[in-house]
Amino acid sequence: MIIPDKINKLIEERKQIPSYDDMNTIYKWDEILAVLGDNEEDVYNYLYSIDDDIFYWIEEIYEEITEKFQSERIEELFIKRHIGN
Repeated sequence: MIIPDKINKLIEERKQIPSYDDMNTIYKWDEILAVLGDNEEDVYNYLYSIDDDIFYWIEEIYEEITEKFQSERIEELFIKRHIGN
């Protein structure tokens, strides 16, 4: 089960990391990916339901998410939401 409040907190922390701080950015990405968990259905439903701002930041780890789940469904959702924005 995904805990949106925890992900939102991590994203707020990520927003504070300067763009040149690759080490802390990657560390924060890893934390977000861990909180997303391993359940593909939960991740899909979460990505489908989040607002555009949160989705924008989650897109930073698009490659990590699609690599972890190897899911056409999740990949198509990223494409649809990205094109729609």
